Amino acid sequence: MNNKKLFKIILIVGAVVLFLFLIAMGYYYFPFFCGQNGQDKLVEPTIKTIFSRSCPNGYTMVEKNDNNAYFFNKESSFLFGKDYFCVMTYEAKCDVDNDKIGDYPSEEGLLRGQSFNWSDCKASSIISSPDGAPVVSITQEEAKEACLGIGEGYHLITNDEWMAIARDVENVNQNWNENVLFRGNSEKRYVVSGFERASNGISSRYLYLSNGNIVWDMSGNVWEWIGDTIKQKNQPPYSGWYEVNRLNDYGLLGIENVSSGNLNYSSINGIGKLFLTFSPNSERMKALLRGGSWGDVDRAGIYTLDFLNSPSDYHEYIGFRCAKTY
Repeated sequence: MNNKKLFKIILIVGAVVLFLFLIAMGYYYFPFFCGQNGQDKLVEPTIKTIFSRSCPNGYTMVEKNDNNAYFFNKESSFLFGKDYFCVMTYEAKCDVDNDKIGDYPSEEGLLRGQSFNWSDCKASSIISSPDGAPVVSITQEEAKEACLGIGEGYHLITNDEWMAIARDVENVNQNWNENVLFRGNSEKRYVVSGFERASNGISSRYLYLSNGNIVWDMSGNVWEWIGDTIKQKNQPPYSGWYEVNRLNDYGLLGIENVSSGNLNYSSINGIGKLFLTFSPNSERMKALLRGGSWGDVDRAGIYTLDFLNSPSDYHEYIGFRCAKTY
């Protein structure tokens, strides 16, 4: 064998050995770079934080959808840039003993017609509970403070939030009895608590949202303060009860911020009515009330709105409800 042949053999053997060596090294180190094979040298995975929507106990989640997007898209709204908020499932109740259950004003409180005066409650004990008597005789100013006192993000429900709920409720078939939107406790002479008179097929104290959640007593039982105020100007020249779609302009409000999405609906369809009060040349501040109360009959409804009261007024038929944004 000459030297040339020997040199070629050595080159071939060397190439084979090098190829086998590279294969062996690649098998060992490849997992380090690719994170495979269960080796100790796996590449650390990237951890992604997934935001989970949630609401406090006793609160209902209201989500942005095609029915109510207008109220989430307003730059002046608490809802701007958000896609959901939380609202008290029930009218605000008092929890003086902090047992997370709504209270009654006396031992006889379980009897019908009992409500809880704000003067006998404490701001730090406001909760959303099916039990207990709704808090009443509270001013809008006090209701705002009570909601703010619960914690960060809590506030008295705004008109935009109320309307977002109303527009969603209106578009859920379960809330209708043929062509009439369910009203709650609006044909009796007393307030109700707990699950009394929840639903009888003709009326319903609870209303469904499109996401399957429910809210209670937003149509009847007690009037509820809204966080908005306006000055009494540019008002229609009349007083009294009118159909909600009668309002075209009232200060800072327009019909799109007040009425049903279907302007053909009226109180006959269970949406409620509008109460206006006319005071020429008045600059008096007005606070908004919505929903109606236990004795308002067809005037009560999810769109019912009252312009009569000032932020410092209070009555035994006026309560409130808080909301929370994140």
